[in-house]
Amino acid sequence: MMAAITAARLGAAVVLIERNPKVGRKLYITGKGRCNVTNHCAPEEVLRATPRNGKFLYSAIKRTTPADIERFFTELGVPLKVERGNRVFPQSDRAADVIDALFGELRRRKVPVLHSRAVRLEADRGTVRSVVLESGEEILCKAIVLATGGVSYPATGSTGDGHRMAEELGHTVVSQPCFPVSGQIRMQEGRLWYIFILTWWVHLCLWQYFMPWIILYSLLFCRMRQTVRSLQ
Repeated sequence: MMAAITAARLGAAVVLIERNPKVGRKLYITGKGRCNVTNHCAPEEVLRATPRNGKFLYSAIKRTTPADIERFFTELGVPLKVERGNRVFPQSDRAADVIDALFGELRRRKVPVLHSRAVRLEADRGTVRSVVLESGEEILCKAIVLATGGVSYPATGSTGDGHRMAEELGHTVVSQPCFPVSGQIRMQEGRLWYIFILTWWVHLCLWQYFMPWIILYSLLFCRMRQTVRSLQ
């Protein structure tokens, strides 16, 4: 959505192809439903915090810095706040507000949203020329922004189609097969009570270990305060 908005602002005729019934479906679950839009930090800090091959992001992060992202959403009417770890959230704590702001800007820029699944990208002598949809319809174009997504949550559209289409155009996908960095945990029905028992057991062990130290610290602190008061 951000790419479509930016292209439309620059005067391009844009069509947004979305395979889900609603745009921004994955944003609803980002940041536990609050949508962590960016981090309040310098570009260099983002590169340092990237576990592998941070240099790969250098060009992108220099062109669009975290400050640019904050300004982008603020100008769309989404007030932001900075929390622990420099994480940036909407003040409302609602991912829906971010999605509504993006969708509203798409409408203001008259960007049509075509709800269909892209299955293939056509190119001619190294230049893209069209997107082929699942229905067989072909959308002619001069450029394509391929938002590949990941593979961690297929229900939101992250099925790996983008990686496949990029490879078919000659791009190299480094990690094959792709696998989710974080995702849901599936359990057999009726086994969840094991987790609750384990959680309480851990809490109990920690309580038994730390409680004597907490009591000792409290007694020493109170004793020190009484000593200081008597000296005064």
